[in-house]
Amino acid sequence: MFNPFPEGQRSKFVEMFQFVGTTDISPYLCMEEALKFRRDICGGEERIMEYCENVSNEGAQKAADILGTEVMENEDKTLTKCCMTNVRLPLKLGDGPGEIKQVDAFPAVAWMAKTLIDKHDMFVPPYFHGGAFWARFSGQVYVESEDFVLAAKVLKDLCEQAKRAKEKARQPSVAGRILHHAADGAENLRWLHQIEMVYLLLRIRAMLGDLSLHNGGTGQESDPSEPVGSAV
Repeated sequence: MFNPFPEGQRSKFVEMFQFVGTTDISPYLCMEEALKFRRDICGGEERIMEYCENVSNEGAQKAADILGTEVMENEDKTLTKCCMTNVRLPLKLGDGPGEIKQVDAFPAVAWMAKTLIDKHDMFVPPYFHGGAFWARFSGQVYVESEDFVLAAKVLKDLCEQAKRAKEKARQPSVAGRILHHAADGAENLRWLHQIEMVYLLLRIRAMLGDLSLHNGGTGQESDPSEPVGSAV
């Protein structure tokens, strides 16, 4: 899970759950004025809920049209009866051209979430569910449907970048390394390569050691009639 807040000195668990808005007493102090604002400026709670649901659905449909996909919905049409909507992203799982491998699905999502915040000042949570990639949009009194359009255009570009990264891959997991590199930084990728090299050297050493023991440590060739030991 990607945490949008900056890293601190505490554990990952604490950092993920320590932010609770009610620990700050200022919301209590301005509650009276906040309620007046919602009533007098925004038109009251019913009008706020109506606007948020409408802008969420209208914006989600515009986003789906730009992405060439669909809005998540069920047979009873109740998933969109709220202020949040989910739009499928134009990415597919598989090994074909432009497709994302299963092992690279969550790294791709993490990379998109981080890039949206770092480079575009947006927070539109992408996620992987039911074999497909989705993005969650939220309707608020301070957003308009055009904000959904802007976010959809950015998401479409990020999806194209993920596809190109996969198409440039020349061996298994290369696409994953590219996405991991974007999400975690070059330092993590460098350590991955070093770990792979150490593992390879240990395998070679184990094979040579096995042959040396089999030959009695003399370096002479073994008898072809004897069974050859297997490397660990």
